[in-house]
Amino acid sequence: MNQEQQKLITGKRIRLQREAKQFSQDVLAEKLNMKRSNIANYESGRVMPPGNIIKELSDIFGVSSDYLLGRSDSINQIQDKIPSGIYMRMAKEAEEMGIPEEDMELIFEMYKRFKKAND
Repeated sequence: MNQEQQKLITGKRIRLQREAKQFSQDVLAEKLNMKRSNIANYESGRVMPPGNIIKELSDIFGVSSDYLLGRSDSINQIQDKIPSGIYMRMAKEAEEMGIPEEDMELIFEMYKRFKKAND
């Protein structure tokens, strides 16, 4: 992937995650202490966000920086370590039960540790 492609992929993923969180560009810019035009430039692929902004975005969105950068299609690193069928079942049940996303990350982490200890 060349630099231009990476900027476009990163911009698209930032926009998708921002919209999934139902943030406007203004709200996201405020969270990052920057101007809305910076967010528009990132999302359009005109400008690649610097590393510190990628890190902040990954924290805000709850996704891996590798996902935002187009290096992985998995939204988070824990998903990479859990078989997809199990991950999807757990995620679906958690959503139905109203378990917050941050609690699910802990559950997935415990599953990963349990699996590693028993392999």
